[in-house]
Amino acid sequence: MNIQNNKSTTDYKGSITSGVTNRSDQANNTTNNNYTSKTDNNKNRDSILATELNMNQQDSVTMKKVKAHKEAMKTIIDQFTSDKKIDDNLKLRREHISALNIEKEESQKEVNKIEDLKHQVKESFAVTDDSEEQGNLKLLEKQNESLKKGSLVKLTDQEKLKLKTMGPKTEYQLAILDYDKIQDVWKEKIKVATNEQQGENGIIKGITDTLLQIHPMVDANIEAKDILDTANGEVIGMLIVEAKDHVDEEHDKEEEKATKEAEKKAKEEAIKEKAAQNNTTLNNNKADSNSNNSNSDKTSGPSSSNSIDNMSQIQNAASEQQKFQVELKNLVDNQRLTVDDSKGIVVDKQL
Repeated sequence: MNIQNNKSTTDYKGSITSGVTNRSDQANNTTNNNYTSKTDNNKNRDSILATELNMNQQDSVTMKKVKAHKEAMKTIIDQFTSDKKIDDNLKLRREHISALNIEKEESQKEVNKIEDLKHQVKESFAVTDDSEEQGNLKLLEKQNESLKKGSLVKLTDQEKLKLKTMGPKTEYQLAILDYDKIQDVWKEKIKVATNEQQGENGIIKGITDTLLQIHPMVDANIEAKDILDTANGEVIGMLIVEAKDHVDEEHDKEEEKATKEAEKKAKEEAIKEKAAQNNTTLNNNKADSNSNNSNSDKTSGPSSSNSIDNMSQIQNAASEQQKFQVELKNLVDNQRLTVDDSKGIVVDKQL
C-alpha cells in the first residue's frame, strides 16, 4: 500500500512538473509573440512619428523659404516694373525730341525756300543792299519784329520818327513783307519745337540725376537680400527650436522607459523570490515524504496517518504550484516579463 502511494505521489509530482513546463513553454511562446509584435509596433510608431516630425519640419522650412523668395522676387519685380516705366517714359521723351528735330528741319527748309524767293524778288526789282528802298525795308521789318509778343526788339526815337516821315511802301517792300509773314509761321514752329525739346531734355536730365542719387534697383536688390537673410535666420531658429523639442521629447521617453524597466525588474524579483519560497517548501515536503517512506520500509508497518499527511502536503504543494502558474500566466499576459525571464522563473520553480 505504501509503495503504491509512493508511486502515485511520484506520478503526481511528475505530472505537476510536466504541466508547469508545458504551460511555461506556452507562456514563453505567447510572451515572445506579443513582445515581438509590440516591439515591431513601437518601432513602426516611432518611425511614423519621426517621419511626421521630419515632414512637418520640412514643410515649415519650405514654406518659410518659399514665402521669403516670393517677397524678394516681388520686391525686385516691382522695382523692375517701376524702372521699366521710367525707361519707357524716357524713351518716349527722347523719341519726341527726335520727332521735334525732324519738324524743325522741315520748318527750316520752308524758311530757306522763302528766303530764296525773297532774293529772287530783290533781284527782279534790281534792289541793292545799299539802296534807300532796301534800308527802309529793313526798318519796316524791325518795326514788325518789335510788335511781336514777347519781343525784345526796340525802336529808337530816330527810327520812329523816320517811319512817320517815310512814304508809302513800294511793291518790292510789300512783296518782301508778305514773304516775311509766311516765314514767321515756320519760324514760330521752329521756336515751339525748340522750347519743347528744352523741356523734354530738362525732364530727362532731372530723372537721370535722381536715379543716380537713389539707385532704386540696387536698393531693391539689397532689400531682397535682407528679406532672404531674415528668412534664413528665422528658418535656423525654427530648426533649433524643433530640434530642442525633439531632444526634450526623447529625454522624456527615455525617463519613462527607465521607470517602467525599474518597476518591471522589481516585480520580476518579487515573483522569483516567491517561486524560490515555493521550491523550498516543495523540496522540504519531498524530503519528509522520502524519510517517512524509508522508515515505513524498515519497520514493515505502514502508517496510514503518515501517508495521509504526506498526501496532504503534496496536495498543498501542488496547490501552491498551480497558484504560482496562475500568477506567472497573468504576468506574461500583461507582458511584463521577457521570454528569457519567464524561462528563468520556470527553471527555478522546477528546481
